[in-house]
Amino acid sequence: QTGTGKTASFAIPVLQLIDKMPAPKKGIRTLILTPTRELAKQVANEFKTIGAYKRINALAIFGQQPIKGQIMALKQRVHVVVGTIGRILDHIERGTIDLNRVQTCIIDEADECFKLGFLEDLQKILNHLPYGNRALFSATLSEEVKMIASDYLHNPIEIKIKESKEYNTNITLNLVRVNKENRMDTLFNLINVHKPTQAIVFCNFKES
Repeated sequence: QTGTGKTASFAIPVLQLIDKMPAPKKGIRTLILTPTRELAKQVANEFKTIGAYKRINALAIFGQQPIKGQIMALKQRVHVVVGTIGRILDHIERGTIDLNRVQTCIIDEADECFKLGFLEDLQKILNHLPYGNRALFSATLSEEVKMIASDYLHNPIEIKIKESKEYNTNITLNLVRVNKENRMDTLFNLINVHKPTQAIVFCNFKES
């Protein structure tokens, strides 16, 4: 669940591993793959916060960002790269990212990666990486997630976090079943009827 410290659960050991390695000044040591640019930025910022006093550099790479700037940044001293699958694969195909020294790969929100159709691209990236530590985080264990775990993780141990049943009791939940064609009209009608002073609308894609 959000706020339970999932990112810290892999960021802290990753930073400890990097700190202990007699590594050269250059070379990406950890690659973290995410389904969205928002998550890439969020994870990279968490690494910068946790690793602030270790002088470890984390770089977020995602689409809709000038690729020339990313290429320049990748030539600098970068320990951790957090990137969206499409943009990381783009850099691999261009030959502008060196993953030969990667010792840890994290697949974050794996189920979302598959929902967005990144399975084939993810496989290409994993096939390109050297043997090393690998971990996969997923809210659900779909067949695709199990397949990636079976094919690309080394003797994985499955860790399940029990869902907390402590929900806010002062919130009323309502479900409205609606056809895709009528979704927007229904949403506007509900807002017009209830007239909320504030509202949050969650969407699957930025175009939405």
